[in-house]
Parts: sequence; C-alpha cells; structure tokens
Amino acid sequence: MLLPRLLHALSHSLEDQAVFTLLEQNRYTQPHGLTLSPDDAHLLLAVREQALGHYDRVEIGVGAAAALIEVFAASVHMEADSFAGTLAELLELFYAIKSDTEDRIGDLVLIEAMKERFDGECGGAIELLRGSMEEYASRFRSGLTPGEESEDEEDAYER
Repeated sequence: MLLPRLLHALSHSLEDQAVFTLLEQNRYTQPHGLTLSPDDAHLLLAVREQALGHYDRVEIGVGAAAALIEVFAASVHMEADSFAGTLAELLELFYAIKSDTEDRIGDLVLIEAMKERFDGECGGAIELLRGSMEEYASRFRSGLTPGEESEDEEDAYER
C-alpha cells in the first residue's frame, strides 16, 4: 500500500523538477522577448514523453529539451505567440532524428544543425526543416558529411 503512494509522490516530484528546469530556461528566452509559462512547460513535457514512447527511447532528465530551448531562443524566426508550439514541433523532430541516427549524433551537435537549417535554408518553416533534417540523417547514415556528395550524385552531375 505504501509503495504506490511513494511512486506517485516521486513521479510528481520528478515532473515538478522537470517543469522547474524548463522554466529556468526563461533566463535565455526573455532577452529575446520569449517566455515559457508553466502550461508551456507541461506541453513540452507531454510532447517529450509522447516522442520518447513513440521512438522507444529512454531519457533521464530534460537536458536535451532545455538545450533546445536555449539554442532556439536566439532564432530570428521564433515568435512569442507561437513559441511553445514551435518548440514542441522542434522537440518531436529532435527525437525523430536522434532515433533515425541511432543516437550517434550528440544532442548539442544535432540541435545546432537543426538551428542552422531553421535559421538558414528553411527560413523558420518546420516542414522544410523536417525534410532537411531527414536528408541530414540519411547522409549521416551513409557516412557523408553535410554538403558532401555521394558517388551517385557526382555521376548524375557529370552526365
């Protein structure tokens, strides 16, 4: 009888800590006119949990989500009214690419690659970023670095 209560209390304590950690990221977001509310933090945690379950992933702590918030807060394409929703989509994409590349890309390297494309060629469009990151993952799995062409692509240019 005591064990279920303890587990329930522990679960709430961990969620409260995760919310607190995400809200701490406001120190990075507020200088850019962006703020996460407690409801936004709960949304991001729900998206994270769903993505982790969908991709059969386990993650201790919310460090990747916090890093994503910190890095993307500086994007010129982030808007206050859609900040949490955009972060939710970016978080889901992050876990999709982590899974697709079998965790062989570090969190910060992947987040920086996402932001570079988001701010650059994708102009802040999530769907374009999704396509660009899927290509990035495909090239990574093939052993190519971004911008490097495969032999098939080189042959196509020579024709």
